[in-house]
Amino acid sequence: MGSRLGFLAVVLAAWLVAGPAGAAIFDVTSFGADPAFAGLDTPAANAAVDAACAAGGGEVHFPAGFYRLGHDTGPSSGFYSGLQVSCDNIVISGVGDTSVLMPENSGGQTVITLCAEITGGFGSHCTFTNPVNNITIRDLKIWDDDPLGHRGSEESHGVTGKNVHQVVLERLTLESLGDESVTFSGGSSDVTVQDSSFADCPSLNSGGSCVELDGGSDYEVLRNSFDGGAYFGAMIFVNTNAPTEVTAVLIQDNQLLDSSPTSPGITNAGIWLAANNAAIRDVQIIDNTISMDYLGRDAVRFAGGSFDVEDLTFRGNDIGGSVDLRNDYLKRLIFAENDLVSTNGLTTPGLNFSGDDVQITDNTISGQRSSCIEIGGFNGSASNVEIRHNLCFSNSDTLDEPIIIEADISCAPLPTVSGGLVIEDNLLIAGGLVSNGIELSGCSTATIRNNGLYLGGSGALYGMRGGASFAGNTIVGANVSIRTMTTPAQVSNNTLDGNTCVRLDGTMGSLVVGNNLLACGEPIEETNGADLNSCWNNSGVADGCSLILGCHDGVDNDGDGQIDALDTNCTPTAQLSESPVQVSCGLGAELAPLLVALGQLRRRRRA
Repeated sequence: MGSRLGFLAVVLAAWLVAGPAGAAIFDVTSFGADPAFAGLDTPAANAAVDAACAAGGGEVHFPAGFYRLGHDTGPSSGFYSGLQVSCDNIVISGVGDTSVLMPENSGGQTVITLCAEITGGFGSHCTFTNPVNNITIRDLKIWDDDPLGHRGSEESHGVTGKNVHQVVLERLTLESLGDESVTFSGGSSDVTVQDSSFADCPSLNSGGSCVELDGGSDYEVLRNSFDGGAYFGAMIFVNTNAPTEVTAVLIQDNQLLDSSPTSPGITNAGIWLAANNAAIRDVQIIDNTISMDYLGRDAVRFAGGSFDVEDLTFRGNDIGGSVDLRNDYLKRLIFAENDLVSTNGLTTPGLNFSGDDVQITDNTISGQRSSCIEIGGFNGSASNVEIRHNLCFSNSDTLDEPIIIEADISCAPLPTVSGGLVIEDNLLIAGGLVSNGIELSGCSTATIRNNGLYLGGSGALYGMRGGASFAGNTIVGANVSIRTMTTPAQVSNNTLDGNTCVRLDGTMGSLVVGNNLLACGEPIEETNGADLNSCWNNSGVADGCSLILGCHDGVDNDGDGQIDALDTNCTPTAQLSESPVQVSCGLGAELAPLLVALGQLRRRRRA
C-alpha cells in the first residue's frame, strides 16, 4: 500500500472536495480512471480508496462511464485484484446503471473486495483476522461483458466481503457474473442487500448464486429482484462452508424469477439452505414472490449438511413451484399463509418436509400433479407436526398420488412421524385422479379431525388411511372412506360417503361411534383378522364389528383421550361376536346400558 499512498501525495489537491455534511468525495477520474472504456482502471480506483482511508473515511465516486477493475496478467491469480477496501467508513458510489464496473482478463477476479488485508501477487489472498466496518456500496452496475473469457481457476465475482460489519449494498445492478454476484463470509454481520437487481447469476456452469451468505449474523435481503442464470446454483444461498454459524437472516419482499425454463442446467433453486459445517438459525422468508415452476427445480430447498437448521419461518410468500425441506436436522419450522401454486405440471409434491416441531398452517397449495403435502424424513425424524387450516387443490391430471402423504408408509425402520401428528381443519379437493386423500403409515398415531375431503371422480381408493383418531371429518367420493390399520383407532362423529365407510384392517380394540354413514354399500367392515372392536350409535345403519361390553361406559379410564378397548375398565368380561345377522347401530346403542349393567353385576359377584 506504500506506493499507492505515494501516488496519493502527488495528486492530493486535484480530487478532494466537500461532500454532503462535510464528507470527502474522491472522484476516481481525478486519480486517472478513464470512463471511456479505454484501459485498466484498477490503480486509479484503488488510489482513490487509499485517499479516503487516509482521510479517515469518505466517498469513492465513479462518474458515468465504463471501468475495468482487476489485473491484466496471469490467467489464474489475483482473485481479489479489483477494487480493494481495507479500512472503515467508506462509501463506493456511482450514477446508477450508467456507472459500470467490469472485471478484467481471466482468473475469476472479484470486482469489489471488502477485506482487512489483501496480499500476494495481484491480491491473491485475503486476510480477514481484523474486521472492516461501516461500508456502503450504492448506485452502480457490476457487469461481466465476457464471463467465459474471464474464467480461470475461478469465475468472475461481483462483491466479496469477509469479516465485514455494518454494510449496506443498495440500488445495484449485478449482471452475468460467472459465479457469486455477492458473497459475505468470515463472520460478517449487520449486512443489508436491498433495492438491487440481479440477472443471469450464475452465468457459467460451475455452481454459484446471486447472493451467498456463508456464516455470520444479522443479514437482511430486502426488495431485490432476481432473474436466475442458465446454470447450476441458487438465487439466494444460505450456507456454512466454514465452521461458522449463520444466525438471524431476513429475506423479505424480493422477487425471484426463473425466466429460462428450457435451459438444461437452469438455476436449481430460488432459495437454498445448506448447513454443511455449522448450524443455521433463525431464518425468516417473508412476503417474497418466488417462481421456479419447472421440473427438477425447487422454489426453496434445504439440502446438504449434517448440522441443525433451527427456527425457519416461511410466511406470506407467493410461490410458483415446489418447496423441499426434507432433512433430519430441521427443527421448529413454521410454514404459514403462503400461496404455493404449480402451473407447469410439476411431478414433485408442493411441500415436502421433515423435522421436529413443524407447523403447516393457513396455506393454499394447488396445481401439483403429485401430492400437496408430503411428510418426509429419514430414520423416523419427523415429529410434533401440525397441519392445520390449509386448502389443497391437488392432482391436476392422471398421476395417481395422495393429497397428503407420509412418505414411509411401511413403518420401517421407524414410523416416519414418531409422535404428535395432527391434521386438522383442512379442505382437500381432488382436481384429477388421486390414490388417497390422506395416506399415513399403518403404525401412525396421528389425530385427523374436522377435515373436508372431496374426492368425487378422482378414483381415490381411501379417503383416510392410517392414524389413531378420526373425528369430525367429512369424506365424499372415496371407495373406502376411512381405513384403520394396526394402531387401535377411535372413529367418531364423521360424515362418510363411500362404497365402504369404515374398514378395520387387522385392527384390535378400535371404537367406531357416532358417525353419519351415508349410502354405504358396506358401512363397517373388518378384514385381516380384525377383532375386539366396538361399533355403536352410528346413524341407524348396520354395524359390522365386534361389541365389547366394557367399552360402553363412556369413560376414558386410561387417560389417553379415547374411549376404547385399551381403557383400564374395558376388560371384556363378555363379548357379543359378529353373527351372520348384523346388529344395527341403533340396536347396539340401545343394548349398551343393559350390557354394561350386566358386566358390572358380574364384577361385583366375582368380588
